[in-house]
Amino acid sequence: MNIFVISLKRAAERRKKIVSQLNEKSCAYTVIDAVDSAACEPEYLLSHVDQAAVIRNIGRPLAGPEIGCALSHRMAYKMIIDSGSHGALILEDDVTLTPKFEMALSYFSQVGHQIEIRPEVYHFGALSRPYARNLVLRRRGAKSEGSGLCFREPVDRFSSEVWGTCGYYITKRAAECMLEPGKIVSVADHWSLWMKRSNGKLYVAIPPPILHPEELSLSDIEKSRYIARNQEYKSSHQMIAGFYSRVVFRLRAKLMIYVIRPLARIVYE
Repeated sequence: MNIFVISLKRAAERRKKIVSQLNEKSCAYTVIDAVDSAACEPEYLLSHVDQAAVIRNIGRPLAGPEIGCALSHRMAYKMIIDSGSHGALILEDDVTLTPKFEMALSYFSQVGHQIEIRPEVYHFGALSRPYARNLVLRRRGAKSEGSGLCFREPVDRFSSEVWGTCGYYITKRAAECMLEPGKIVSVADHWSLWMKRSNGKLYVAIPPPILHPEELSLSDIEKSRYIARNQEYKSSHQMIAGFYSRVVFRLRAKLMIYVIRPLARIVYE
């Protein structure tokens, strides 16, 4: 099974850490040099973005590091398709592998050829982050590997958004669907948008095979997102579209925090 590690060349310590973990588990992997937005011309980055679609989908322009992240993951999707593989596990370089990681590898090594034609993504780290406390997962229809690991679907309309590209298995068909828009139309981890567009499915691993740092406020992407959210829009159309999207997102977040969350709990078994 292919394992792709997305890592910035200049993030030497982070790359060394994830490579060391994979070597300890005797995993074969390929390191992909991530697109470094700091080293790219703005015109080059923007040439890969559908600006109107981005404003429509998230209510603001994408920041440079967000474009770089999306381009890096699209590189991995293209490598999956070009290699003719069933799918691949994609990891970012700041994750920590848990004891369940090898169990997950074993599972996809066995079923990868069976699910390659399905547009499916299996998120490895969703429950390792604080936002996962709002998730409500389905009991039925779970896919399991032995008794120690399973994958469940978030319940439509009642689960919080699943974010993050820290680690996930993606099938060949899902990779093809990711690349179908010729340009970037949202942030790389806008899974719900992808599911609507491609009729795909997202599963969440329980317990998480990887852990992701909780403190990300100092990352390049988080800094750039803060700036992007507060910058001036270039036209009244963008301003109205952005305002509408922010209002909808905030109302949904309040609903999750004050209504759904008190009435629901994460289902682990």
